[in-house]
Amino acid sequence: MITSKKDMEYVTEKLWDKVEKSNTKIAKRVYNALNRDIMSVILEDKVFWFESTSSFVSIPNFVYKYAIKFYEKMGYTYLYNLPIK
Repeated sequence: MITSKKDMEYVTEKLWDKVEKSNTKIAKRVYNALNRDIMSVILEDKVFWFESTSSFVSIPNFVYKYAIKFYEKMGYTYLYNLPIK
């Protein structure tokens, strides 16, 4: 079951709100990276993953780590952290 576009926009907005309001150095770096429109968050059921918006753009590791930690706190599971069956 694919999650609606509205749900994907909601989780993306939550990350933006978090980094925009935070005063930490890492949050400011994440905000600057996201401001360059480097990635999209894809959400299916309670599983999420990221896609780069361009083949010429790579997503920095600190953005991955920050976003994964943030979304896992919201109760979502990162695609590559799913248990192998």
